[in-house]
Amino acid sequence: MALALATLGVAAYVAAKIRPSPLVVDHERWFKSLLFARVPRAECVLYHPLGRFAERKLDPLPVDVFPEEPLPGEADLLEKLRPLSPEGRWKVLFSDPEAHLVPEALGSIYRLETRFGADASEASFKAWSHEDSRFLSAVRRRVPLRWVWVGEHEWVQPFCEITGGMLANPESVEAAILAAPAAERWVLVASQGALSALMRVIHQGPALRDRLVAVVAVNAQVVDSEDWWQAHFQHDELDTELNRGTLYASLATLTLETVDRLAEKRFPRAGGERSFSWLEVADLGAIGDKTPPEEAIRALVAYVAGWVAAQEG
Repeated sequence: MALALATLGVAAYVAAKIRPSPLVVDHERWFKSLLFARVPRAECVLYHPLGRFAERKLDPLPVDVFPEEPLPGEADLLEKLRPLSPEGRWKVLFSDPEAHLVPEALGSIYRLETRFGADASEASFKAWSHEDSRFLSAVRRRVPLRWVWVGEHEWVQPFCEITGGMLANPESVEAAILAAPAAERWVLVASQGALSALMRVIHQGPALRDRLVAVVAVNAQVVDSEDWWQAHFQHDELDTELNRGTLYASLATLTLETVDRLAEKRFPRAGGERSFSWLEVADLGAIGDKTPPEEAIRALVAYVAGWVAAQEG
């Protein structure tokens, strides 16, 4: 009996170690709250707690079918939006982010000090600039990450200046990362048409996947071939040798004129038959196209590093 109980205890311990973190994160709200702390403007921070699938909610055609069950209150919101023009719907959804991004309501797990230590206060985050790097230094002490931008985008220069990262193409990124010390952890940010080629490199490179903690798509064409994503964007195909998750997050800039393309810039839900997956798929929604790139990048750095810190406990 004692041996059986001991065996069960070991099994439970091992099972706990191989399952992903139970921490449930509201990814978009977390990212948007960070951006709102830096840029409290409604035309930049497009957020509503029921604003998922914005391309459907802003479309003037009837909105009735969603790929998932409605959230509490979502059906009432759809009825409110139904008689409105696209401009009216935009105003209902996005004109008052302050009402939805109250820092205290997020909970303690989202506090910067919780993730990065006392030096990473909200005040130091708001003061983060070229002249004041206290927040970034605190983040790097807690979660030292290396950053690479893959593809062409107008954010590349401020990205490299803020993160100290580098620019690469999908064909060269694996060699660059594998040439670095094995203990370093990497974040890849892919834009526009570079994501598809990058995902194929990641899929074919198990050693590369072991170094990655996050892949972020910014205005990237995500689902170009549904067959490939259905076959390969799943736990068994993109697993690592390490007992940790990998974040796959998407972010897009949005205007009423570009809203119909929003669905193409969102990672699909990870497939596979397992009851759990190390792939954490996050839709960060959209931000306004007038958002200062450097502020979006700072919010993205804090969000990704915070997610990594949360997985480590």
